[in-house]
Amino acid sequence: MRFIALDVETANPDMSSICQIGIVHFEDGEPMETWSSLVDPQDYFDDMNVFIHGIEEKDVRGAPTFKHVSAEINRRVGGQVVAIHTTFDRSAIRQAASRHGTMPPECFWLNTASVARRAWPEVAQRGYGLAPLAVKLGIEFEHHDAAEDARAAGMILVRAMTEMGLDLVGWMDRVKRPINPSHNGSVARVGNPEGSL
Repeated sequence: MRFIALDVETANPDMSSICQIGIVHFEDGEPMETWSSLVDPQDYFDDMNVFIHGIEEKDVRGAPTFKHVSAEINRRVGGQVVAIHTTFDRSAIRQAASRHGTMPPECFWLNTASVARRAWPEVAQRGYGLAPLAVKLGIEFEHHDAAEDARAAGMILVRAMTEMGLDLVGWMDRVKRPINPSHNGSVARVGNPEGSL
């Protein structure tokens, strides 16, 4: 079982303003290699984002731009299953690639929030954020550091595979189906077609 976990932090509400990226390679359920880089977003830093992750403009002075790290990102994740917690990271990578004129990675994205909502019924509707899930599963990490968040997302996937008995291929298929497997997808509508509405 080999997969990659990825996370990004952004400088402001624009998803393309990546200021940090973390990538963790998992092998046989264990994090084996971590690559992390600060990134100069060539954009402003919003106070709210700085409050969340603590990365300031001065921290990225001299750091590579997204255009300069995109080849390394693509080399590390290309052709792999890439675990992300929510679709934010996938969208940020795609938007940054578009903004900087680079190619986004060709990989197979797997949203670990969607995995968790199917693996543990008690978090199907709420409580499936990265921090609450980490607490629930006993995963210690330093939240809002890209490498740490990537590792936590990867560990959530490992726990779901172990506890539910589904491998990567099984989870790639399972997240495409409804949270409740007994739901057939149809919605019954009852009403009076002759009524006033």
